[in-house]
Amino acid sequence: MPLGSLADRFGWPEDDADLYGQPRELYRVMQPDERGRLAMNFAGALADVPAFIADRFIGHLEQVSGELAANVRAGIAQKKAGGTRNSRTCSPRRTPTRPAATRSPARASRSAPTTDTDSG
Repeated sequence: MPLGSLADRFGWPEDDADLYGQPRELYRVMQPDERGRLAMNFAGALADVPAFIADRFIGHLEQVSGELAANVRAGIAQKKAGGTRNSRTCSPRRTPTRPAATRSPARASRSAPTTDTDSG
């Protein structure tokens, strides 16, 4: 079956009038604490990306909610200034380190350098 004529019928909308309607409605029904977590989550992800990418993303957020865009901008500024880390945002996991004495013998032997000077 040729796709040419069928594929042409189901393209991207010609206007962008309603591309932001669904996320706008979702944001509208969120509780204030959920909105805050969403903004801080976006801010945490955008704090380390190039400014032109963050600005482009925030431009899309403006179409959803001016409040959301402003909160994300403020969150990015806070994170870049070294502000306190929100415990509800993503953070890298820290692997606990154990002293060498508490390691299992198998692990300790793998990490210990081996010398062949005793067999001589």
